[in-house]
Amino acid sequence: MKRATMLVVMLALAIFGWAQDKAPAAQSAPAQAAPAQPPVGKRPPQAKTQAEFDAYKVAAANTDPAALEKSADDFAAKFPDSELRVLLYRTAMHSYQTANKAENMMEMGRKVLKLDPDDPEALVGVAQVLAERTRESDLDKDQRLDEGTKLALHAVETTDTDITVPAGTPQDKIEE
Repeated sequence: MKRATMLVVMLALAIFGWAQDKAPAAQSAPAQAAPAQPPVGKRPPQAKTQAEFDAYKVAAANTDPAALEKSADDFAAKFPDSELRVLLYRTAMHSYQTANKAENMMEMGRKVLKLDPDDPEALVGVAQVLAERTRESDLDKDQRLDEGTKLALHAVETTDTDITVPAGTPQDKIEE
């Protein structure tokens, strides 16, 4: 339990440190307006065809976590090269998190990471579940906590470059 607590504390400190690094840069900026810079982060996933987008909308309309997971799996089978698969699995991950189903949330997070190993949301989600659900009596306790630590540290590394910024997001909202 002590290692799990340390993992969560390390993650919180790393994120706090990252946020502090960003704050001084914003405060020390010159008073004159700087030229607008393109948003930092990945471009949002896009559908290749109208049929793919229509199938995505139908799958994403599910509000039940299990139905959303099944729809995401069906969509991934029908469109194995679709960029939208990651969005569906990430949505299912959040849906399971809201429903307080940590093991299912972690499974969806792992599916996201298979598609995008640098996805900060999935990295943090899986690391959090590993830290919270690992017990002193678990035979694989050390491996689970080590994996959680690696995922959390990788999340901190990828936060600046791998968060998807929706098109049209104002620069001041990105910098917050």
